[in-house]
Amino acid sequence: MTANPMQGSRNFMVLKKAVNPAMAGLTLAKPVIVNDMVLVEENTTLTGSHIVMLNRNNVKEAFVYIFVSRIPEHSFVETLEQPEPGEPTVKEVKDIINNYEHTLELTQAIQRVVESGEKIDISDCCDVVGYFQKLLKRTRNIILQLINTNTPYNYLLAHSLNTCILAMLLGRRMELAENETLALGITGILHDLGMSMVKDRIWENDRKLTDNEFFEVMKHPIFSRNIIGTIKGVPVTVSVMAYQHHERIDGSGYPKALMSDRIHKLSKIFMVADTYEAASSSRRHRKPKLFHDTVKELINLAGVKYDRGAVKALVTELSLFPVGSFVRLSDGNVAKVVGTNPLVPDRPKIELLAQDKKKKKIDLAREKSLNIMEVLEFNE
Repeated sequence: MTANPMQGSRNFMVLKKAVNPAMAGLTLAKPVIVNDMVLVEENTTLTGSHIVMLNRNNVKEAFVYIFVSRIPEHSFVETLEQPEPGEPTVKEVKDIINNYEHTLELTQAIQRVVESGEKIDISDCCDVVGYFQKLLKRTRNIILQLINTNTPYNYLLAHSLNTCILAMLLGRRMELAENETLALGITGILHDLGMSMVKDRIWENDRKLTDNEFFEVMKHPIFSRNIIGTIKGVPVTVSVMAYQHHERIDGSGYPKALMSDRIHKLSKIFMVADTYEAASSSRRHRKPKLFHDTVKELINLAGVKYDRGAVKALVTELSLFPVGSFVRLSDGNVAKVVGTNPLVPDRPKIELLAQDKKKKKIDLAREKSLNIMEVLEFNE
């Protein structure tokens, strides 16, 4: 039997998962035994061939390791206090984080399946998106803080999941039908699958791309549409959104330079979520923009490059000072934004960063004597 690569690690948990192509790349936690014979040994990293063999032998489920703890020690989760009435418990928050981590693993597995040329089973993706869709009704501030926490994830994985969540938030705010909101979320997970087909993976460079390289990257929406079109059970609108998420309503986008009347209504919503997440995330070749600055840019371009209704929904959901922002108050104190007030987007809920570590929460919608004077860099 091979050595256990997870031995002694607290960063992994064991889950029983349905056998499907999305398991490619995961490691078996227990051997697969059929008719008293070991079909696949414990600690085997599953490949597409393994999945095919398991299916042929009618193996429906297998135990695998899932990486669940990449949140850094300074994460907001480590300092959670007793929740206020109606807020999720500490255990619920940790469950949310574990599911977020699991979804990152699932997204990575889907990308690996795409790169290997095998077919994708979309059922796991739909289940996870549905899970977050339900969570947003009660735990939106916790989830917003999680996706706005700069952590050393693979950019494309984190971008996909974060955009999935943001797009569904906008869909809910704009009172879309449940199936349309779900389609926005599925698009978030799948919209950049075409990046795996970009020549030499040049988008991973740690420098700004040349014009010729950027031209190659501009092909990825076409690749994504083609890949998604082969996945059984995915709504047609998902491939449309993936194809159009870099279009702009003034015709300045790509790959077809479409004007507003030729862009699907869901694509107009999705592109706002995608743009916000991409601009405010760290990349190899640049630092992330401040959340506040990204929101301001979108406001300035509302009605020009982006749909006004979608931008308004983003501002209402995230506020002018999105969760995770650091701000200086009119009394000189520094605080972190921990919640939003949709009716007053310029007066969020904050938590003072006191030297004595006694954290005091303030709702600026109620505390009229305090104002936000400036937004601070992450390291100030």
